[in-house]
This record gives sequence, structure tokens and C-alpha cells, in this order.
Amino acid sequence: MAGVRIPIYDERVSAGGNIPGAPMQAVRQEGLGQELQQAGQAGFGLAAAVHIQEQEDGRAWAAKTAGEFQLSQIERMRQQQDSAAPGAADFTPNFLKGYDEDAATALLTAPTPTARKFLEASLTSQRTSLGGQAINWQATQQRDYNVSQYQDGSNAAARIVAMDPSQYDQQRAQQTALLQSSVLPPDIKAKLGEHSRDVLATAAGTAALNADPASAYAALTSPLDKAPQWVRDLPPQKLVMLQQHAGLQVQRQANAAETQRIAAENASTDAYNASFDLIDKGLVPSPAMQQDAIAKATAVGPQEVARVRELFAAGAARGGFASMSYDQRQQEVARESGVATTPGQGVDTTEAKVLASRRGINDAIATEVKTNPWAAAQERGVTKNAPVAQISSVDDALSVVRSRAGAQGVVEAWAGPSGYRVSPFQPQEASQLADVLQALPPDQRGTAISQLGREIGDPGRAAALAKQFGEKNRPLYLQLMAGSINATTRGGEPVATLIGRGVQALSDKTAGMDDKAQQGVRAQIAQQVRGTFASGTQDQDSIDAAYYIYAGLSARDKTAPATVNADNVRTAVDAATGGVVAFNGKQTATPYGWDERRFTAAVKAVDPTSIATDVSDGKVHIGGSTVTVPEFLARVPSAKLVRVTPTGGYVVQAGNGYVTNSQRQPIVVRLK
Repeated sequence: MAGVRIPIYDERVSAGGNIPGAPMQAVRQEGLGQELQQAGQAGFGLAAAVHIQEQEDGRAWAAKTAGEFQLSQIERMRQQQDSAAPGAADFTPNFLKGYDEDAATALLTAPTPTARKFLEASLTSQRTSLGGQAINWQATQQRDYNVSQYQDGSNAAARIVAMDPSQYDQQRAQQTALLQSSVLPPDIKAKLGEHSRDVLATAAGTAALNADPASAYAALTSPLDKAPQWVRDLPPQKLVMLQQHAGLQVQRQANAAETQRIAAENASTDAYNASFDLIDKGLVPSPAMQQDAIAKATAVGPQEVARVRELFAAGAARGGFASMSYDQRQQEVARESGVATTPGQGVDTTEAKVLASRRGINDAIATEVKTNPWAAAQERGVTKNAPVAQISSVDDALSVVRSRAGAQGVVEAWAGPSGYRVSPFQPQEASQLADVLQALPPDQRGTAISQLGREIGDPGRAAALAKQFGEKNRPLYLQLMAGSINATTRGGEPVATLIGRGVQALSDKTAGMDDKAQQGVRAQIAQQVRGTFASGTQDQDSIDAAYYIYAGLSARDKTAPATVNADNVRTAVDAATGGVVAFNGKQTATPYGWDERRFTAAVKAVDPTSIATDVSDGKVHIGGSTVTVPEFLARVPSAKLVRVTPTGGYVVQAGNGYVTNSQRQPIVVRLK
């Protein structure tokens, strides 16, 4: 490479030249033994023999060291080649600098001056050889690098032409001028010229084709002597390829109107079908969805727009049905069941289709309500006040309950018959709430659940939320049910907190009950509670709640493992139920906070204002007989009562059923 000079050294045949009186050629040919003998015969004696030995030892050491050194330098050269930058600038000087440094180090290891002189001669020869190899390799790399730069320049020029085909002649001239001034070998310059012409012409042709396929096709198929320069510069195979591609593009343009029409029809049909699917389920397409469908229909034509608007008009009617309350929908279906069949004519096909559609809507609503009534209601326009919320604290949950309070009754009336209740939370929210509550300490959890229950304010809604918690969270269910009625002991302690303490005591094994004691506790609680309420489910809820409360009391009192504390059993039952007394031969739950004396006095004091159910016709039905309201009230103190509200609402047993009004509704008597 220019600027790098490789010194030329004279090769030595010995460390210090030929030995006087002893030609080196003869010594080398005959070997060391003969040299010593010749030296002795020549009269040089022992000193000459030692000198010859020293020469041979130095030569041998130098041969070994020089060979190993050359191998290491070849390996170093390869490593530098592998890591060299494009063009390998300064490769040779850097290699020779390293060579000289390594050679100086190697010479320092020579055992004798003679050995050093032999090694120095060998290293000088190696330097000349390896330096030449370095120069040749660097020159090749520089040439290849320059070739790649010329190619990159042509590619950049091609991108310019692709953006502006009018630049073709200028860019082509610039690239040609640069190559003509190059000192590269002629064959390489020729290949670079072909590359530049190819990429520039192809870029111009592609750009012209993308901009105007028809004009490009005309240029590509015109006689070469009349064609643009970029056409004449195209390689034959590229010219044919672009001609074919341009022909296809022109053909596509010729069919563009038909293609667009078909695409518009398909898009409009897809939008129509998507809206139809929603409407068929009783859902209301969003305003954005309706606007999109009309816009796509407009691209097709007036008839398509009319068809879409007709669909939305029909959808509004169906959507109106889907957003009706549950009772209204049932009334509509019952009415249309009669309309669908005309006396003397049979089935009216149109009305039958309407009836089938509405039954399908009802079925879809019933299915979705089981999973997520809030989402189902939103989809049908019943409410807009129920986006899915993130529940990461009790305050978040309380905010959700408050935000949905206004829509709660509307959604319930839509989702089910009178009295139907839904949880204020969507499934995802309920799952998050369960995790939040489980993470709280027992007392804090109980307080939070009581607060949440009071905010919900309805046992039916609380029960729906508890059902969302699932069996794995049954203690939460029981705590929530207690919190929803604001259940407290006579001492004012929240029952939900007592349940939570018991759950914790059982979990950390501080309840102190062995298996036998647990069975005994459950048995005694069940004996006092079973049959108290209107259903076995209510009985079991009370039994389980009392069991957890007892566990907490047992941990507090450190009850012996095998012992059942009867007083604590009674306390737990009273806390879980409000209190259970034997009344007219039946276990009866008293209102929360009442003792037996107050309960008995209140039963005896019932009057017409105590009746919470409509008996405006003055008739009360007891089994198969009918009595007046005064007669019914006179029988209440001696009847068997079942508490249906925790604050003092009771129904009266009549055989296997309950005393009802003329509408077959159980009559609820409220104690004061």
C-alpha cells in the first residue's frame, strides 16, 4: 500500500560470516562430527571445535524459534483480517508494527549472541514475506470496498430516480462520469457500469408504472429508437418483466370501476350483516356503527341506503322490545302469541316471525343475564352507567355501588320478574373485590364487608354478589349477607366481624377444636337452627355463620379442644340469626336486637297496620279456607311464624305453605 515501505534484508548464512580456514559449505555438508574432526585436523584444536558447536546450537534454536514465531504472526494476521474495518485502512502498517514489537521481544529470548544473529536473519526474511502478503490483502480489501461504495452510490441514485423519474438522465450521467474517472480495473468498471444502468433504469420504470400504468406501458412498448432513455437502458429481461406488469396494471385499471363496485357492495353487505346480527339479538347498533353502515351503503347507491335505513327502523322496534322490562316483554310475547294465529285462518306468517324473533331475544337476554346482567343491559341500551371498573380497594367498590344505584332497579326490572335482584358488580369486578377483602385482616375485613353490605342495602343484591364470590369464598358470602342487613350483636358488634375472626381462628389453628368438638358444635348449632327459616339454604347459612362465630369465641376463651361451650354455642346462634326462641312449638328467629320478651309482646300487639301485603279485598286465605283480616290477626299470636326480614317481617305457616292474599302472595306481618 502507498506509504508503507518493506525493508529488504540480506540473508545471512552464519551468525558472523564464514569461519577462517573452515569453509561453511563443507561444514554444512558433512555434519557436526566431521566439522569437529576437520577442525582438529586443521590444527585449530579445542577452541575451534567449541566455536563450531556454538554455531550449530544457535542455528538450531533460531530455526525452531523462527518457525514458531512465523506461525504466531500468520495467526495474528488472520485475526486482524477478521476484525478489519471495511477497506482495511492502515492494515499493513499496524500489522508490521506489531510484527516488529513481537520480533524485538523474541530476540531478547536468544540464549547466545550467535543464536540472536541467526534468529534476526530469519525474522528479517519473514518480515519481507509477510509484509508483502499484508500489502496484497489490504489492496484487495480496498478495491472491494471501493466497488461496494460505487454500488451504494448507484443504489442511492436509483432511490432518487424512484422519487422523481425526471432525474434519470442527470443521475445516470453523474454515475457514468464517476466510473470513467476511476482507476479500477476495466472489467470491474464495466460490471459497475452495468449495475448502475440496471438499477437506475429499473427504478425509473417502476416509478413510471406506479404513477401512470397506461403511460408507462406506452413507453415500454414503443420502438427503442423513440423510447425514453431509461427504456433503452433496461436489460432485456427487465424490459419484458415491466412490459408484462404494466399490461396487467392497465387491464386492472380498465376493470377498476367494476372492482370498486364489487368492493363497495361487499363492504356494505358486511356492515349490513353485522348490524343485522346485533338487531336479531335485540341489541342496538352504536351510532358509530350505524353511520359506518350508511356511509358504505352510500358508496353503492340510493337503493342500498334505503335498505340499510329500513333495517335500522326495524331494529329500533326490536331494540325497543329488548330494552323493555322483563314483565313488559312477557306481556308482549303473550299478546303476540295470540296475534300470530288468526281464528279461521291459521298461522299469520309475518306475526309468527315477529313472535319467534322476540322469543329468541328473550332467550338471549335470559342467558346473558345469568353471566353479566350489567353488560347485557348496556348492549341493549337499558343503561349506560356501567363501564367495567378497576377494584383495588374497598373505596373503589363503594364508589361502584353508589354510581350504579340509580340504574340498579332499572336493570333488575329488565333482567327478571318483580323482586329479581342482581349484584351491583360485574363478574370481573366481583373477583377483584373478593381478592381485596381476603387480603384484609379479620376485623378490618368484617368492618369493610359490613360497610359494603349497608351500602348495597338489599339482601337479595348482597346474595347475588355473594354468589359471584363462589363457594371458595363462602365465608365472604356469609359476612356479606350479615353486613347487608347491618346485623349486630346486642352489644353492637358487627356479625360480619365475628364471622371473620372465626375464619381466621380456624385458619391459624387457634380455635382449639379437635374433630370431635367441631362435630359437636355443628350438631348443637343445627339442633337450635334447623327448621327456623323458610328454606334449607337459609338454615344452612345461619348454621355455618354460627359455626365460624363459635370458632372465634373459642379462640378468645381458649376453650379446651375436646370441650363444647354451650353458652358460646347459644351466643353464636343468637349472633348468626338475631336470636332463636321456641314459639308455638316451632323454632322462630327474633328480629336482630330483640329479646324473647319483646318478641312475644310484639306478636300479641299485631293490628291491621302490621300487615305489609295487599289485602284490600279483606280476604285472607289459610289453606283451603278464607277468613277476614280481623280473624287472621286474632290467630297470629297462636300461629307458627317464619321470619322473612331481619327487622321483623314474618309470614304465617298454614300446613306446608303460608297464609296468602287473594293474589296467592304470602302475607307479611311486620312486628313493631
